[in-house]
Amino acid sequence: MKKNILQGIKRIKVNILVFILISALIISVIGHIILHGEIAYADSSTRALIAAHLFDIQLEKIDDPLVGANYDYNYFGQNPSGVPGYQGGHSGIDFQTKDRLTDRLFYSVSNGVVVRAGDGDYHTISVWDEDKDISVLYLNAKEVFPNVYIGAKIEVGDTLGIQGDKGSPGAIHVHLEVRNGKKESGSLGAPFSLNPELWIPQYLEGGKQLSLVDGFDYPVGDPNNHSPWLNTNPFGASWYSSVSDKWYGGHLGDDFGGSMLETTPIKAAANGQVVFIKDTYTTTDWGLSIIIKHNFPNGDVVYTQYAHLSRIDVELNTSVFKGQQIGLAGSTGFSTGTHLHFEVKNQPVLGKGYLHNKEDNFIGKTSITYTNGSLEITNYNPSWYIDRNRSVGAVNTPLDLIFLVDTTGSMWDDIDYVKASAANIVDELDGYDYRAAVVDYRDFPVSPYGGTGDYPYNDVLGFTNNKSQIIAAINSLTLGYGGDWEESVFSGVMHSLKATTLGGWRTGATKVIIVMGDAPGHDPEPFTNYTMESVIASAKKAGIDLITSAADNFAVGSGDADDTTETEIISSTDGEGVRIFSVVIGGYAETLTFFTTLSEGTGGKVFTAETASEVPGAIKAAIGSIFDSIITASVDINPKVINLKSKGRDVTVYIQLPPELNPADIDITSIKLNDTLQPDTRFTIADHNRDGIPDLMVKFNLIELQELIGSTGEQTLVITGRLNTGKIFSGMDVIKTNLPGKIIEGAKIQNTR
Repeated sequence: MKKNILQGIKRIKVNILVFILISALIISVIGHIILHGEIAYADSSTRALIAAHLFDIQLEKIDDPLVGANYDYNYFGQNPSGVPGYQGGHSGIDFQTKDRLTDRLFYSVSNGVVVRAGDGDYHTISVWDEDKDISVLYLNAKEVFPNVYIGAKIEVGDTLGIQGDKGSPGAIHVHLEVRNGKKESGSLGAPFSLNPELWIPQYLEGGKQLSLVDGFDYPVGDPNNHSPWLNTNPFGASWYSSVSDKWYGGHLGDDFGGSMLETTPIKAAANGQVVFIKDTYTTTDWGLSIIIKHNFPNGDVVYTQYAHLSRIDVELNTSVFKGQQIGLAGSTGFSTGTHLHFEVKNQPVLGKGYLHNKEDNFIGKTSITYTNGSLEITNYNPSWYIDRNRSVGAVNTPLDLIFLVDTTGSMWDDIDYVKASAANIVDELDGYDYRAAVVDYRDFPVSPYGGTGDYPYNDVLGFTNNKSQIIAAINSLTLGYGGDWEESVFSGVMHSLKATTLGGWRTGATKVIIVMGDAPGHDPEPFTNYTMESVIASAKKAGIDLITSAADNFAVGSGDADDTTETEIISSTDGEGVRIFSVVIGGYAETLTFFTTLSEGTGGKVFTAETASEVPGAIKAAIGSIFDSIITASVDINPKVINLKSKGRDVTVYIQLPPELNPADIDITSIKLNDTLQPDTRFTIADHNRDGIPDLMVKFNLIELQELIGSTGEQTLVITGRLNTGKIFSGMDVIKTNLPGKIIEGAKIQNTR
């Protein structure tokens, strides 16, 4: 009896101990849930954002059945059927591309150092962020890339590997998990992990290509011109408020209103991230407001502000894409009627909205800088900024521009108007990384072509970005004679194409000549034998080694003419070409035909001015169209991370034109990377990314690219080329280069898509 009693007491003790242990585990799990909220998941939109970054898919296409991704079938805290050993639910999130193919790349969604480099039963990659003391793990990869090695520094957007089914046969996916501390393996369940939906978005603000700016549109109405809503209070204007019975000077944004309703959608002006939301207001402030951060591929940042809304449709720290509805127009805060107050600025603050005095009027300016407390804020003219940045390349691509001006006697009034507007004309270059030069032409100083003081071309100013010098050069233009109808247009153009005496064209710059005249050129031209055909051919391949012309003997400071003729224009095919834009004055049919042929043959445009007063406007229109006439191509370069000591062979580039254009029309020999490297002869045309639009695939030599780049870090690579029609296309992609301490012997960089 005593023995049975003792055994019973022992069983009770064991049961009590088991109960205590189980209770402790339950309390621990509940405490984890209460204190950290990790078990509770957010919503599918957060998982969609992570999936878009993980597979480099545009967010708006994440649910596309062909190019999208699955992200809702096995998420954090869920109990996957048939998987034993999971305590408290799934330890992470499973992602897979819709096509479930094993050639799909996946990319890092966090920053840190690799502490496990793709080994084991699940090909586990672990990236430890020492600052946050968390590890982000990626499991089930088919293949892990050579840039992933122990100790390697990884950033958002770095290529990690290819999705697969390692450890889970038949289930093509990437398992993403977040854990506290420095961990090398996945956990057994949600209580032992952190919710990726609560941690990963912290890394994605401004992170990858999908949120980079690819161009700006108007935030209301027609994306091209904000129609039908009026710009009732433009940038720089003074305005009167009936609410405060005061005048306010220097409006720092554009107000779009008129008969606008509170049901009018307000849209994001460009891809970006929501960094500020004001969801409460008084009658003396901005009302419901949003600020969006926009990241350019070259690292530049700008912010847009949307104020006086009636409703906000986005959340803080979420990505938005151009044209996405972010709210509705309203009249909340200090407002006299339904409208959108829209600003573009360099700081993520609401700012003043206006400068205080009625006299602070800066109508027509492109920007204004003021101090608000200790913060220096630059506001840009929104309409000007949007029109200037329709394409992402506009402010990021260097511009070399030559003004080539006919200064024969008949141009007297035209040049007078240009001089009077010189400052406004040069202001059109604001926002560009530009250099400008000024050259004039007349005709040969022998009868019957011209007279004393004439010349086929003359350097007025070499390339510079000094506004004052450019304006002074324009104002220094003087008139000559010019005896016959035609002028030495071709000599002026060919001298400008060579550009040697002007300082030379910059490598990688967009190269443009704007020629202004009221008479056609000689065709063929005397002394030089230049023809329309030879000049256009030279413009398409200009910039290098144009041989000496007989026209050089007539130039200012040279000797007499000789009998040299020009038969071979180009001695080198280097250079991506120069486009010629023409401003045709006077409306003469022969002149218009001549310059139209010249401009369209080089990928440029023609602008007309019937009278002298219209000339400055035509020149400004030509400047404004320089980047509009470049076809924006979508460029995808693989791999996204390049080891500068890799022994791999190729870098693959996919070029996709707008849907209405055919990639088969691309001149393969014209394609260049950073204005230097050319691809080899291998190419294919197919729908490589399965978005329904064919693209061109070309390959560049890896060793040549490594030598061109030469340094580690983030690299912006620009791809340019021409169509057979003469039109230029341009696109860019951002990759990273590294120089790891450990090189994996025999590793080959993958060129998969």
